[in-house]
Amino acid sequence: MKIGLVDVDGHGFPNLALMKISAWHKAQGDSVEWWNGLKRYDIVYQSKVFDDTYSKDNEFVVMADRIIKGGTGYDLENRLPDEVEHIMPDYDLYKITDTAYGFLTRGCPRGCPFCIVKPKEGGKSEKVADLSEWWDGQKNIVLMDSNMTACQDADELFAQLAKSGAKVDFSQGLDARLITKSQCEMLNGMKLDRVHFAWDNYEFKTFEKLKLVREWLTIDRRKNGRLCPHELRHDARAGSGTCHAFKRNWLRSVCDDL
Repeated sequence: MKIGLVDVDGHGFPNLALMKISAWHKAQGDSVEWWNGLKRYDIVYQSKVFDDTYSKDNEFVVMADRIIKGGTGYDLENRLPDEVEHIMPDYDLYKITDTAYGFLTRGCPRGCPFCIVKPKEGGKSEKVADLSEWWDGQKNIVLMDSNMTACQDADELFAQLAKSGAKVDFSQGLDARLITKSQCEMLNGMKLDRVHFAWDNYEFKTFEKLKLVREWLTIDRRKNGRLCPHELRHDARAGSGTCHAFKRNWLRSVCDDL
């Protein structure tokens, strides 16, 4: 079969679902390529993460026997079949050679009103894969998990990341309210550009917990390109720009007191 792929978002970040779909079809002996409007295909997959506010749908005529649309930009119910979900992604699709992308957990208990994770993935963070499922020795690992620290298997997964020796990016942040001392000790053994925390509703205990985290983190940028503990980064996924700015200013005052 001839397969065409459309990354509707096209924002420069690789579409994980398309990489898995590509890998699965190639394993079946199918021909896979980026969709070309001048060609006809057996199946064309269109995938997008964002809704029409950020990513307008493909408005071109698609010549294909079957068109499959998926991703949270279309709805929250579509899922990849298990045999596709748990395949090693086709990183060659985006010409990626030194970075692995994926999820070790899915779900988040926070339920922030502006976030789609809880309705799509569930209100409990659960392990869905081991690192070896989508990492094959690449120098960099980009985690897309929404709240790994809320998973009961978090320590096991942190240990896998530390053992990899790769540079780790918790791209969606870690939950400052849930991270433990043992997890911080494993962070100390990882290669990191930054320690990236995310929280959405200010609680005084978050401030107190950051004081503990500051004590627990001993990594140093001077060694292996790692991070000084005072460079804790906060990502406030706020609903308005005003609130977002407020939280950034609040964090600066917090860091002065840490």
